[in-house]
Amino acid sequence: MKISIITFGMPPIYNRRVETGEDKGTLIRFMEERGFDFIQNSITTAGDLDLVVKKLWENNVKCLIFNLKHWGRNALMVQLARRMDLPLALFCHTQNGLSGVTITTSASGILREMDFSRNINLHERFSDKMLDELYSWIRGVCALTQLRESRVMCWGGSYGAEMSYTRSDADGIENLLIAEVLVE
Repeated sequence: MKISIITFGMPPIYNRRVETGEDKGTLIRFMEERGFDFIQNSITTAGDLDLVVKKLWENNVKCLIFNLKHWGRNALMVQLARRMDLPLALFCHTQNGLSGVTITTSASGILREMDFSRNINLHERFSDKMLDELYSWIRGVCALTQLRESRVMCWGGSYGAEMSYTRSDADGIENLLIAEVLVE
């Protein structure tokens, strides 16, 4: 499953020197060590946003991780989340004086207020000290995505074969059974 790591650059007007990406950082090293299939993108302007959205659709990305190191433009984060509508995690950097907690709190608050979709409402937040939890989240998203894109063969006894509701709507009964499996 393809994962996208999005880093948001400083607004152009800030005129501040920021990390150029030469240092891979905690998140990128973690993703490489665990063997995840990911692509990196950086967004600073609305023009970048359009290019990144196109690239993400072309690469069939299944989830987003916002790599938050410093203050960025929340409007770009919100627009990307809305346009992609994929499972979303906010990853904040807290080491070396980076203010990831501030932007993560801000972005999370805006996303929760927006109430656009289930993926946005259920976004998760992780810090650089929560790599095991991030790993579990990514595995869960991968499993859910595979389950959504796959077909399930349900085996049952003969007692269910003659029930009219099991024959009239095969997809409906399958969805009901899968929902029960997910609840468990």
